[in-house]
Amino acid sequence: MATDDRPPQPKSILRGHKASIHAAAFVRANERLLTGDADGFVVAWDLTIMRPRAVWRAHTNAILGLDSWGHDRIITYVGCSGYLPFIIATKAKAGTGGTTSS
Repeated sequence: MATDDRPPQPKSILRGHKASIHAAAFVRANERLLTGDADGFVVAWDLTIMRPRAVWRAHTNAILGLDSWGHDRIITYVGCSGYLPFIIATKAKAGTGGTTSS
């Protein structure tokens, strides 16, 4: 019996970052994926349509980690001088892609 040695093919390819991705997290019951890159950008992906819901520059340094805080807030982490500063961002309006920081 012959076996198929080809690697599995991806179902979808998400294109939205120009720099390499340093962090990723599934949120909202796996309906959204957050990705953070080396240039400090975060993309919030809607996995039901495989498209970005929001894109913003959260930091000027590389994103090292991110996670949700509650249903509508996102925490992003960057590394600077041995400590991890963070910001909390909330989405301004559904579908607009805008954010506010606090």
